Amino acid sequence: MSQETPKSASSPMQDAEASQQHSAPPLWKQFLARRVFSTCALVLSGLLLAGLCGSAYETLHRPGERPVLFLFDPDQPMHQKPKLTMVQPAVHKPVGDTPSHRSAKPVIPPAKPEPADRPAALQQARLDLQKVDVILVVDATSSMTRMMDQVKTRLTEITGALSEKTNAREASLDLQVGLVLYRDHPNQEPTFTTKSFPLTADVRQIERAISDIEADGGGDSPEAVYDGIKAACKQPFRAHSRRMLILVGDAPPHPDGECPCGLTIAQLANAIDKVGATLQTLGIGEDREMKSAFKDLADHGGGRFYPLDNADDLIASLHQLNRDERKKQKALMDLYSKRQRGETLSQIAAESGTTVSEIEALAHELERRGIH
Repeated sequence: MSQETPKSASSPMQDAEASQQHSAPPLWKQFLARRVFSTCALVLSGLLLAGLCGSAYETLHRPGERPVLFLFDPDQPMHQKPKLTMVQPAVHKPVGDTPSHRSAKPVIPPAKPEPADRPAALQQARLDLQKVDVILVVDATSSMTRMMDQVKTRLTEITGALSEKTNAREASLDLQVGLVLYRDHPNQEPTFTTKSFPLTADVRQIERAISDIEADGGGDSPEAVYDGIKAACKQPFRAHSRRMLILVGDAPPHPDGECPCGLTIAQLANAIDKVGATLQTLGIGEDREMKSAFKDLADHGGGRFYPLDNADDLIASLHQLNRDERKKQKALMDLYSKRQRGETLSQIAAESGTTVSEIEALAHELERRGIH
């Protein structure tokens, strides 16, 4: 009978270690399994995220429905199941925003049409720029007797120079002429201080009034020059017209502070500027006080002083003024038209080849005449 070898007794701990050694896989298998698991987890997470993004994209582009957004909690551990939060942001739906409206082709607004009244405004501006109002302010006292025939001739030449047309194709100036005669105040002259003939387009009517002037009275040497200019400023000028006063006389005005009218040269300058006029003066004779006063008046009124001996210079200046006025009309009309189209002064200066200051001067002229 065979004899069995007795088994040595072992502890429970030793049995557990032995069992673990037989059941545990090698280390390289454990490492490989972990890598495969983590890679699969990343791929699944990416697919899940892509699906969610695609769903969100479709929802955002689905007409008539509010979008749904899923938000991840960034603080949640990666080994736990992702926790998603669903959010539906408010959508402000504009009036008339329907699927049919959004699916329609975009409508491109047409170019802004030119205002219907713009041609009419341009035509009105052209007519306004042709208006020229001239008032002759003439000394009608007895001291003018010996020179009156020459003065009448010169005044007729002045009206002719203003109404002259340099060529048949250009537009005529819309000329109106008025006349103011002055003598002296009642304590020196009982007939009249001033007598006015209103502005009229009938230049021959004014020329007849000039030919009918009778030089008489006047008393002492200083005359009611200031009153004559003030009466001219009160004439009913046309709206938007270019305005000019032409003073003709042989005696000085009463000095500031001594004139019964109470006017001063500064007040007259303000009155002339207020009506938007300029003052040219034509002095007759050699009276020094007259020449000095008439020059000061012209300086304050934005014009020039001409001695009668050089009356031809005044006539030539008025002929030149006529030509310059027609050129200015064209420049002002061009400026007005371009400003109506929204062009700036700098752009207009660059296009016309002039300086900005010259364009600004024309713009000031339009502003002064109330042509906007």
